[in-house]
Amino acid sequence: MRRFLLMTGVVMAVVMVAGGVAAQISPDVAIRYRKQVLSAIGAHFGALSVIAQNPGVYDQDLTFHAGAMTALADMPWQAFGAGTDQGAERTTASKKVWEDPEGFVKAQNAFKAEVAKIQAIADANDIKALPDQIKATVATCKACHQTYRD
Repeated sequence: MRRFLLMTGVVMAVVMVAGGVAAQISPDVAIRYRKQVLSAIGAHFGALSVIAQNPGVYDQDLTFHAGAMTALADMPWQAFGAGTDQGAERTTASKKVWEDPEGFVKAQNAFKAEVAKIQAIADANDIKALPDQIKATVATCKACHQTYRD
């Protein structure tokens, strides 16, 4: 029993230290991270656009790019934490991200919902539905950028 309590204490200490380290990420690291993830989303989105515009050419890659976007759709938002509005690393995030966090989360959720529809199209291999869904997804990007990007 004593050994169990000791091990539990060690595990809890490691978790608390690791959590503290994660909370102390510099603004520059957070800014670089979110820029890279958003860039990756853009790259996969661009590939999906090529697939949509050229049916039959790269259809076999639809599932991969949709899956990558689905995986990436949740990732950049954690890097918009308090204090990451400025740093040596340039950011185009507007102050509104931090002034209106509820609206920013709503914009994120709208984007994620549209990405989920792209995934559903890929799962159904419905290439014909892809162009319209790309337009709908782009609309969420534009709406967010209009409000939350300088």
